[in-house]
Amino acid sequence: MKNKKQLTIFIITIFFSSLALSSAINSKTILALITEDEYDNVLQPNRLGEIDSSFPTHVGMFAFEYLDDLIYGVDGITNKLYVYDAISGVSLENHTVKTTSQGITTDGTYLYSSVYTFSPPNGTIIKYDTNANEISRIHVPVSTGYLVGLTWDGSYLWAFQSTTQSLLQINPTSGVVLKNISISFSPHGIAWYNDLIWTVFYSANRVYAINPSTGRIVDSYDSPYLFDSGLAINSTHFMQSCYIAGADPLEISFTKIPSEPGEVFTGSYMLLSSILDIAYDGVNFYHTENSYNYITYYDGGTYSFAGTWDAGLNPVGITVIDNHLIVSSDAAPYNFYTYTTDGTMLVNHSALGILVDSLTYDGIYLWAMGSDDILYKLNPLDMSIETQFSVGDFAGITYDYDLDVIWAVSTTDHKIKYINTTSGEIGTGEIILQTPTTPAEYGLTYNGEFLVIGTSAGGGYFYKIIKGQLDEPDEPEPTPTPTPTPTPTNTTTVDLFPGLPSYAEYLIFFGIGLASAGIIVAIVIIVRRFGKRS
Repeated sequence: MKNKKQLTIFIITIFFSSLALSSAINSKTILALITEDEYDNVLQPNRLGEIDSSFPTHVGMFAFEYLDDLIYGVDGITNKLYVYDAISGVSLENHTVKTTSQGITTDGTYLYSSVYTFSPPNGTIIKYDTNANEISRIHVPVSTGYLVGLTWDGSYLWAFQSTTQSLLQINPTSGVVLKNISISFSPHGIAWYNDLIWTVFYSANRVYAINPSTGRIVDSYDSPYLFDSGLAINSTHFMQSCYIAGADPLEISFTKIPSEPGEVFTGSYMLLSSILDIAYDGVNFYHTENSYNYITYYDGGTYSFAGTWDAGLNPVGITVIDNHLIVSSDAAPYNFYTYTTDGTMLVNHSALGILVDSLTYDGIYLWAMGSDDILYKLNPLDMSIETQFSVGDFAGITYDYDLDVIWAVSTTDHKIKYINTTSGEIGTGEIILQTPTTPAEYGLTYNGEFLVIGTSAGGGYFYKIIKGQLDEPDEPEPTPTPTPTPTPTNTTTVDLFPGLPSYAEYLIFFGIGLASAGIIVAIVIIVRRFGKRS
């Protein structure tokens, strides 16, 4: 009987020790990453450039790449290839290579690294395996400067030539330059995502997305660091590095790519504007402001101020028709006016005789959202009413020429809804906005990919919003398994056995657990025997 009790005590002790050990192991496998405090107020939703998680690096990464849960980085100074575990942030290897590099990328199997040198051949790119063994090298015909940054578009390499401010598309086998695109700034890290080249404008706190066909900047966001340098992108995250310690620590950070309807992709603060409505002409965003005579416009890619002009009245709704701007007035008789994009008034139209909050154009008809909760479909030649729908209280509207619907910002429930252009019915699909938590969105336009919304809460903002489906599908589509990436946590851990593989650490912890269990059992037996003798 006594043996059974002792066996029972032993088993119970082993169980709880194993449970504690399991908890310790689980807590250790939680990523040792720094989660950023939620310091943004409600007017600044998470978007590209907002750090979700990060891990420290012992040197500044000039450029780096992500491959199979590992980070491969170069510092631009030494002949080193640094390897980090992308999930835990642990430094794994410091390979010595033949040259210094300021650019690195991968084709999914091998690594490519540009050679940093001013001496010929100064356009060399070396192909490595993941253990830093050289496979081959190519020589790009670069007569001056050197290659900075490197990325892979699925078939070809891209690099930046320093002295000519050119992005080069390069044949990875021959080194032949297939395309040469001039740009207006000098980037460090570059990365390929969504058929665009994303580039880090070093020390300018900006990341620009460049159309590789035209060289035009089509999107941008504020970088998380002053001295940001490296940039890598996988299927789920943007990753950036701080290169020089100062206001920011040396680290690599991760930002989840916005993908759900209503999430903000990029956005920018528009001075102190109180935006009412927005229009997009393929190049610039034009917007009207509350109780303000001026129409202001910003570059559609950089969000930078492009100009402003006096409309001679207080404009409210605004849209683009055939390279002209159509605006509504906030004063009776509430006429519409046609302007050139540089501010010359061309036509004064008699219109609906009511205040119109927003305008949009579908290629044939002009649509007007009235303050009387009616959506009007108008002939743009004489502003006569073709049809009208009572839809409720909406502010900004825009026509989606891909889905043939009118998207409309609800002023009451913080959502974007869509309206059928034939029946006027409001669809069941809706976008729950993750912009300000109180309804303060007014203007709305569509740039061919995103719904661009303006807000007047706490100042003017533009946000590019992921748009949704028209209706909920009957059966949800299976969620694809994402590439493993860091999961933010508020817990940081200490690696007690650096350099040992995980299974060895687990065996050590298990041995400690068994030893603890044996000690506990021994104490119990001694206490019981001492009690009997007493």
